[in-house]
This record gives sequence, structure tokens and C-alpha cells, in this order.
Amino acid sequence: MIWKLVWAIVIVSVFMSACEPKDGFELSKSEEALAGVPLDGFPNYQERLMLTAINRARSDPNNVLLSTAGECSDDRSAQKPMMHSHKAARAARFHSACLQKNGGGLSHDAYCTLKPDIAETNCDGALECACEPGSQHFNCEEMGGQGTSPWRRCAYFGFGATGEVGAAGYADGWQTVIGWMTECAPHDGHRKMLSSKNMGRIGLGYHGGSGGCFDTFYFGELTSGGAIYCLPAGVHYPETGTEIDFYLNYYHLEGAPQSVELVLDGDCHSMQREIGTPGNAIYKLSLTIEPGCHEYWFLVFDAAGLRYVYPETGSWGVGDCSGYNLSLTSASCETCQADQQRPCGPDRGACQAGTQDCVDGLWAACQGGIGPAQEICEDSIDNNCDGNTDEDCPGQYSDFGCLCGPEHGARPLNVAFVVGLLLIAIRKGRRSKPGRH
Repeated sequence: MIWKLVWAIVIVSVFMSACEPKDGFELSKSEEALAGVPLDGFPNYQERLMLTAINRARSDPNNVLLSTAGECSDDRSAQKPMMHSHKAARAARFHSACLQKNGGGLSHDAYCTLKPDIAETNCDGALECACEPGSQHFNCEEMGGQGTSPWRRCAYFGFGATGEVGAAGYADGWQTVIGWMTECAPHDGHRKMLSSKNMGRIGLGYHGGSGGCFDTFYFGELTSGGAIYCLPAGVHYPETGTEIDFYLNYYHLEGAPQSVELVLDGDCHSMQREIGTPGNAIYKLSLTIEPGCHEYWFLVFDAAGLRYVYPETGSWGVGDCSGYNLSLTSASCETCQADQQRPCGPDRGACQAGTQDCVDGLWAACQGGIGPAQEICEDSIDNNCDGNTDEDCPGQYSDFGCLCGPEHGARPLNVAFVVGLLLIAIRKGRRSKPGRH
């Protein structure tokens, strides 16, 4: 009898990061210069799906109805979104591929002594490029490889991990995250790690195939810090079909945006907040699309009228395709005629609408309005203009770091980590044969 195992491991050291460019900001910006734009094939669809789902859960980690918590889960505090790390994603995908291709079980440690040049050779997880000769002992019964540790593996890829999450056998990345986030105490290591304020960057790695202990493996390498993007993640789900949900992660200390649009084949469709607070939320839109391949991207104007797009260049495919495209269709909601003017921004609560002028066929930034602000407790005013007064007090943003500005980045707030070690194995059901659970 073989148990389904889900593992979480974290080593956290004392670390301080200040709100300065040198503390994680420049590194993260150089790792992913353009938010949402793949680099060397990272992230793929499943990895992007997991990042969006994780940030969705971080914005409201206690919502049983929306599967960010289970009936048995302990409450967790909402946190700012985690940001994609290219180096961490390479380490995570390599591990997933190495386990699946070579018949390994679910393990943080490798089932061999890894070659130190796996990053330089761009090893795809195959035995020949991954393992030192004679060191391998891959099998399905031993759920612990006893080989190279995850920390050394991540170091080979230039990433200093302080935590790792893993799973195997799930149908897709969305279901994987739901499994992690609905864990029951005391066996809730993934849930605690993924909703921790001490984690800011993550690289997610997926590999699927057949013939191994499991058909699918999902791993994530985590650490602190990182640049803060206003639009850190967006995706459609499921991957193919005609009934599609679109999700976009929005984060901004100034509160709710003026507008959030899905641009599908050039047509704009307004999205609504599904979960989270005005400044840390997932926006969602469900659509029935025609068969075929379609192009989409996301368009957002923040409270001050600043324009953001995800991905920052290009677009994604949906329908019969899910890949990244360099092409970008203009948004119908951004075209206008000379001398046109329109109101913009919220006109409720403490907010007052501004105006937008048409400049060269496109709507310019909103001018002259009063946008949402952080909610002030006990003043009986709807400061963030979301239709509610004095909600979520004390303020939601005390732990959320620096303001996200027009460069789509910001630097992390001072944080101090504690020293600890957590290793959790979870018995969570059974599988009838190797490779499925």
C-alpha cells in the first residue's frame, strides 16, 4: 500500500531587507524585466496558472467557498502577492522533470548526486546530464531521495531558496494549489508557507509525462524579497476549450483601480473583483468563446490613471492554443477621436471623477480626479471608494511594503525572519498504482 504524500520544507534564516534599490529590487527586475513575458520558456502555462492561483489565495486565504481554505484550515492573514523568479523556476522545473523522467517518487532531495553544471548545460532532467555516474537510485517506494538537497540544487541555478513546496499526480496547477491551500492543521505546511509574509519570490516548475511513479510533478522554490509588480500574474483556465475563466492579480497600495479590462481579439471586456481587497485582489471574467485560437491581454488603469498591461508586451493565446505571442491587437476601449473627452475614475465615496483627453487616437491618463485612498477607520467615510465604509479595520495595508509606481516595481519593506526548520509529510489519501493519486 502506497500513501499519497505531499511535502513542505522550509529553512528560514535571519535576514533584513530595506526599502532600498540594492535590496532585492535590481536583481528581481533583471530576472524578469517585463512582467508576464516568458524568458527561455519560463513560466509555461501550468506554472503561470500556479502563480496566479497562489496569489489569489494569498489575497484572501480563508475563503472556503472559493477554495482558498478548507473547512478544517486554520485562519491565515492576507499577504501581498509573490513574484515570479526565473532562476527559481529553472530549479523547480528541472527537479520535476528529473523525478518524472527517471521514475522517482515525491521527494525534496534528488535520487542521485546531481552534477554541479546542470544549469550551465541546461539539463532537461534526463539521467545522463543530471546525475553523477553510479549515484542514482530512483524508485517509487522510497519517498525521499537521499541525494542532493533542494538548497544545493537551487544554488546551482543561482537561487538562494529558503523554502520548497511539492506535489505530484494532480490534474493541473490550479488543483495543485487548492490541495496545498486547503490543508488541515497540524499537517498544513504548504498552506503556512504559501501564505507567509516572509515569502516574496517564487519559481514554479511543472513537468508531465507518462511511465514514471507519477504522471505530473509540481514544485516551487521560495524566498523573501523581490520587486513588486502591480500586475504580477494573469491566466486563463482551463487551458483549452470554449468555456473560459480569465484571472488577473492586481496589487497597489493606493487601492482599487479605475478599470480592469480583458482585451480579447481587440475587444474590451470589463472584469470584476472576485476575491481580496481593493488593492490586493484577483479580478475575474467568465466568457464563452468561439472555437479556434484567440489572443488576449489585460489592461488596467490604476487610481491615478496610470496605465498597466499584462503581459507587459505581447499577448497570450486561448481556445485551441495557450502560448505566448509577440503580436498585440489594439484595444477597442483605448481608441478615440480627436478633441474627444470623457470622465474617468470612480465618482463615489470620497472619490471624484476626472477627465481623459484623446491624444493621437488613444485616451491619455486621467486628470483632475480624486482617486481612492487607504481606508481610515472610524471616520464614516468611504475612503477607498469601494462602496463600503470603515471596512476591514485595522487597515489592510500595514504589511504590504512599498507603493507600486509607474515602473511596475517597488522595493520590499523591512522584514526580519526567524530561524527554523519545518519538515512535514502528509498522509492524504491513497493511490491504486504507481503514477496516480
